[in-house]
Amino acid sequence: MKRQFVLIAVMILLIPFALSARNVFDARFGFNALYAPTEEGAFFEDDIAANTSLGGNVILRLWNIQTTLMAVAVAPQGDAPGSLSGFSLYSDFSLSIPILPSYIYLSLGAGMATDFRINVNTDAMEVYFPSYGAEDATTVPLSKLEFGQVIRYSSLFWKFGLDLFLGPFNANVFYIIRTPATFAAISSGQWDKLLLTTNNALGVGFSLALF
Repeated sequence: MKRQFVLIAVMILLIPFALSARNVFDARFGFNALYAPTEEGAFFEDDIAANTSLGGNVILRLWNIQTTLMAVAVAPQGDAPGSLSGFSLYSDFSLSIPILPSYIYLSLGAGMATDFRINVNTDAMEVYFPSYGAEDATTVPLSKLEFGQVIRYSSLFWKFGLDLFLGPFNANVFYIIRTPATFAAISSGQWDKLLLTTNNALGVGFSLALF
């Protein structure tokens, strides 16, 4: 009896997802704008135009699970290594929950952010790993970067969004909560960092399904 109850409950939860999926798979390409204020100011007290960057995104969806790769340009703001010009790469996985099937979805996800910066002295591209503790921040030249370093030391973030679909066209608004957590920190038992925030960002995006 208990097993039947669990099976029925799972089916009830899955029915909305099954009905809402327009296609089993789709791939979308588009662009986005991301407003990321400095840590010192209140969220809407900073210069909105100066702290808004443009970028592009690639979104792949299988059923109601999707992965997003988003690159956002970063303008120079000073001499500190972490504020040099370059771009930030956000990659995440999220679950799309239908609110109005086939049209409006709530997305909940998590991912990691990697910061690429240009060294003003050498004009070489480097990967910047910020420090949220007593240790100094680390920059690694792109030529010496290992994939494992990106996975271990990129900061983790939470992502919440709302998507509107009109045929192949998609418009979405999303909120990114960047944390001081990394996979390296989590592996050493610092799970509490997932509940902390460093700087948050508000974004809008537009994309078009190609297939």
